Amino acid sequence: MDGVFTLNDKIISDETAVFTEVVFASNLADNTAEFIKKTFESGNLAVVYAKNVEGLGGAISKGLSRAGYFVREISIDDGGGITDMAAEILRLPECVRFIVAVGAGKVADAVRLAAARRGVKYAIVPTAPSTDGYISNEVPHADGETVSCNYPDLILVDEDILNTAPRETVAAGYGRVIAQLVTVFDLEFSRYVGAIDYDGAGLSALAKEVRLFEEAKDEPQLRLRLMKTLLNISRIKAGLPVKNEAVDCIAYLTAENQHGHSEGEASFIAAYAVLNLYRLFLSAETIDTLLPADIIKTLKLLDKMRAIHYNRYISDLCTDNSVEYLKRGFVLNEYRRDLYMKLDGLDLSDIARFWRRLYGDAGFWIREYVSSPRLMRYVSLAAEMSENSLLKYVKRLGFLERFI
Repeated sequence: MDGVFTLNDKIISDETAVFTEVVFASNLADNTAEFIKKTFESGNLAVVYAKNVEGLGGAISKGLSRAGYFVREISIDDGGGITDMAAEILRLPECVRFIVAVGAGKVADAVRLAAARRGVKYAIVPTAPSTDGYISNEVPHADGETVSCNYPDLILVDEDILNTAPRETVAAGYGRVIAQLVTVFDLEFSRYVGAIDYDGAGLSALAKEVRLFEEAKDEPQLRLRLMKTLLNISRIKAGLPVKNEAVDCIAYLTAENQHGHSEGEASFIAAYAVLNLYRLFLSAETIDTLLPADIIKTLKLLDKMRAIHYNRYISDLCTDNSVEYLKRGFVLNEYRRDLYMKLDGLDLSDIARFWRRLYGDAGFWIREYVSSPRLMRYVSLAAEMSENSLLKYVKRLGFLERFI
């Protein structure tokens, strides 16, 4: 049904509320101006679109021109870096005071970054349910850092375009949904072991979104349901202490070093690997007496891969002393069974079968994409980049050091 799609306001605190308006509509190319006028009534704007959606980008530009806007178009190659793409957008004249991004994740991030540097508002027209990053105020940058930006003022989803999205983009979006299982678990781990506080209602809402999608994922309108789930997830996470999530770090390293597939697709592989690793680690009670393994080799490899800046990272690193580390191990053993039970109910085999069926080759490309030893290398490297995760604790025990 056309109209505004919003999330239950009760699960978003006033301090972290996201006021991005989300609209689902049909024949959006002819109606874009109707929605943009509420945010940007008249003047100069730009339509930035990926080369693979030039038809839609051009149609939206024409519709906005007919509505009286002064429109500039940029067709951009989304195969490059986000910073370079944003620099190309910033060549627009100063009179442009609103930007419309048409495309998937990279184009949206490039416009988000350019809009922040120019100090203008922006809207996003997603063309695929491939990421939970459309409603975001951050853009990934070099050396593992992120750049703070503003949230989009408007998200416009054309249901007709969405229903024609390629199967691999649907698989990428499903990968982002399953990645939230690791996020929820790591936040629970942080609560038990690190006594880190968080919005309990927000965490419950995040887990509920995954559960509701799993219950309805075989319905005919899979793409539409997936997009709504991803947008809900991004709103909820705005109120949770999530940063450098374990799956995101693994997916970044995998996608950057294994070309041809997106971070969303890599997210599923990463989430599946991490959930199985967690289950293995928690399956038997142990006495954690090992001190953190030497991490210098890990950091130097990450620096070589341009995932972190070594000198900046090492200067901020505070290795746990033996007393604090053993205390953490003791607390983990106290709650090990509770944490394991949270994983034991997951049917990972069923989840994997559904994901593989989203591809024409039933997922057999994975064998060529990344081998098990290579994946474990990315897992062990990404563990050091992650924050507030069981994965980092497992790494510091030396459990993954042999894969470096």
